[in-house]
Amino acid sequence: MKEGFNLIGHSCPLGRYPSSVVPIGKIGDTLYAIYINIHSKTKDMVELENEEQENNHFVRYFPSVINRLSTFNYKTDYLFAHSPQNIDFYSEDNEAQFFSKLLGDKFFSQKNPFLRLSLAKATLNEGLITQEIDNCIKAVHSQEDEFIFIWCKAQINSLGSELYLPKEKQVEEIIRHKMEEILKPIVSELETLATAKIDLAVVSFKEGKFSKAEEYYLAVLNIRKKAYGDEDPQVGMVYNNLGTVSYSQSRYQKAKKYFNKAVNIFEKSIPSNEIVIAKTLTNLAGVYEVESNFKEADLSLKKALNIYNEHKRLNDIDAISTVNGLGTLYLSEDRYEEAKKYIEEALEMATSILGKNHITTARIMNNLGELYTKPPTIRLNKAEELLKESLQIKQNLLGKKHPDLIPGLNSLARFYFDRGRYIKAEPLFKQALNLLEEFFDGEHSHISTIAANLAEMYILQKNYVESERLFKKSINASRKFFGSESKQLAISFAGIGQLYFQQGNYQKAEDSLKEAKSIGEKAFGKDSPNLCGILDRLAALYRKQARYPKAEYLYKRSLEISKDFASPRAIAASQNNLALLYLDQNSYEEAESLLQNALKLTQNNLECDYRDIKATLNNLFHVYYVQRKHEKVKKVVREIITILEKALGDEHKIEDFYTKAITLITLGDNYALLGWYYELLEEREPAIKAHEKALIITKNISSIEAKISIINSVCRFYHTLGAYQQLMDIAEKIADTFILVNIGSIYTEWKQEYAAKDFYIKALEISRQRGDRQAERDNLANLGRLYSQLEKKSLSQEYFEKASEIDQQIKVLEISQSISFLVDEDNFSSLDHTDPINEISLSRSRDEQLSIPFELIAKLSECYEQFSKLRRLTHCFIINAITKLFIELS
Repeated sequence: MKEGFNLIGHSCPLGRYPSSVVPIGKIGDTLYAIYINIHSKTKDMVELENEEQENNHFVRYFPSVINRLSTFNYKTDYLFAHSPQNIDFYSEDNEAQFFSKLLGDKFFSQKNPFLRLSLAKATLNEGLITQEIDNCIKAVHSQEDEFIFIWCKAQINSLGSELYLPKEKQVEEIIRHKMEEILKPIVSELETLATAKIDLAVVSFKEGKFSKAEEYYLAVLNIRKKAYGDEDPQVGMVYNNLGTVSYSQSRYQKAKKYFNKAVNIFEKSIPSNEIVIAKTLTNLAGVYEVESNFKEADLSLKKALNIYNEHKRLNDIDAISTVNGLGTLYLSEDRYEEAKKYIEEALEMATSILGKNHITTARIMNNLGELYTKPPTIRLNKAEELLKESLQIKQNLLGKKHPDLIPGLNSLARFYFDRGRYIKAEPLFKQALNLLEEFFDGEHSHISTIAANLAEMYILQKNYVESERLFKKSINASRKFFGSESKQLAISFAGIGQLYFQQGNYQKAEDSLKEAKSIGEKAFGKDSPNLCGILDRLAALYRKQARYPKAEYLYKRSLEISKDFASPRAIAASQNNLALLYLDQNSYEEAESLLQNALKLTQNNLECDYRDIKATLNNLFHVYYVQRKHEKVKKVVREIITILEKALGDEHKIEDFYTKAITLITLGDNYALLGWYYELLEEREPAIKAHEKALIITKNISSIEAKISIINSVCRFYHTLGAYQQLMDIAEKIADTFILVNIGSIYTEWKQEYAAKDFYIKALEISRQRGDRQAERDNLANLGRLYSQLEKKSLSQEYFEKASEIDQQIKVLEISQSISFLVDEDNFSSLDHTDPINEISLSRSRDEQLSIPFELIAKLSECYEQFSKLRRLTHCFIINAITKLFIELS
């Protein structure tokens, strides 16, 4: 032993033999172990504690072994132990020969094949290494393929780090080649399985079955991790697909996690400019846009676009999606000119490369249609054309029940809604909402937008209960999917604030609108045109409460934003609002000046329609009317009449709107308004015709409140004329009892009971002619109340008694029909059968409100016995029905 190192034993890292071992010896009185540094292949001398201490566990050599190893040099030699005391050593230069000889020994050939492979690696002998790998495979041939697979992968993963593996790459290549050869059929089989599941995932995704698609992709993820490892690009592609599925389900945080995992894998395993990274960056940008993280979205999309440019792959479908993505991002940021550049370019690319009848082309069409509704890129006719064509293409490709239709349905519906074409908007909103319920159980980000849109529709229809329900649903969805400072949340709070304002609940309205303003300033920005609607609604509330300074500040702020944004319609709306505020305060000159400016903006402007012009003229009418500027009043009224007649005559066909409540309400209101304007101009005949049309339309309106409002307007008109008989003639011609009764009620309120009587009697006659017993009962009761007010007690009592008699007959008829239903053989089988006596006692205890008298039990028993024989007595409601019958008759 050289240089004072006295070998006394060894430590066996593997814990079993045969094995390479660590030399342990002394220099002087100090104990050392000689370790090989795995990374540098150098030897490190590590001082150990005193050999007498218990924690120094090593094999101490017999003196004879020490003598045999006397020439061992720790700097150049290595130890190999066949057993604790059977030790060989070899020099570093002689390592290959030593292990080759050892592997050729007959006795050693029986040893563990995995140990032999480890030693064969040190020989640098390709034939020997390949032979020992084959022996290892034979040793595990009875195991599952998965075991062989794992072992081979472990061998590949250990390359470059094994204790005895030299720096030369030769052995690494031998092992890698052999292992990959073994793995190839196993990986191929796994990839076949993965491909099959990917095909199923793609089909499920296209059908909108996102949960099923996710299930398949997760299975693919496990297969590919097993086949290629956790950091392989194939695994990254699966993460990208999982992100796409999660995004489609509005699970944005989960999508972001998957997309980031994919990007991290790609950046480690492939060059940073590969196409596959670009696709994932585009997808990730979509999540950033939802989060309103526009800066990161912009960076991701531009990075993706640069990759496509580098590879000259702008013709790829994914490149088209990236260009479109930049456009929609700028659309979200109100950067409309930039959005126009990219979306129009994307549509041109898609139409040229994919053709018109492609889902990607349809999506881009929808985006461009939305853009064309925004100034200064406004092209309303083209917008409608694109939105309709986009939806039609999707329906042709996907059918009428697919989640991909939802954005298009909402876009087209909103287009119609914003332009007052409610008949077309409502069914589209409802269809979108139904699809959300069907495919996502209402758990999707789109619910926030569509529910809010439909809720606005219901405000116009005065369906306040349903409107509030939908606004609350929208608020909850906005918070869930977009967070507490999102654009949609601001819009939803503004909507519910407007609802409360309409209902006269001003405190709730103010709270909601303030919340909308606070969120909107953060989400949109303090100078965004999207904030104007919120500011205007809050200002309108303050105006209603005569809090004029606050209202004026908000209206002026809205006007300044609109001017900066250069939207004629928005500017005109703000000027109208501010003008009405000044009118309230008798500041007529300021009001007139603003309205004249608004009128110039709205006339001959594509963004504005007849409603905008009519609203401005109507406000001007009030300004002139209160100042008694009669010539100007006449001029404005004539302009309003021209606009209304054109709108109602040229653009609409009345019969098309009969089944749509909201349009009928608007139509009826407009005809009533038109009549009043004619009367103001002393044009009696056109005024009468307009009111007659309003009353005819009222017959087909479903909203009670709206019907009464129009009837009131018409009655006031005829009452002003003193044309009572003309009103009766029109009402009689329409022959609608609801209209007749309400006209009667209005005359009753005006203390003109004798006029009211004629309408009630006419309503009674029509109800009798039609055999409508309930209407007959109600009209008799109306006459009873009327004569009571006239203090004609005998007549009043007579009509009330007749009404009561018909009411009893109606109840008896209803109960008889119920009994007939029960006795009928066909109905019997669908009902539950119970014991009649138990039913009697149960009905007595459970239905206390009937207070069944004991004396009726005998009479009831006769009926029960009859049913009992037929075995058809069922449900407590039968007993209740018969009991009620006896109570009524007694």
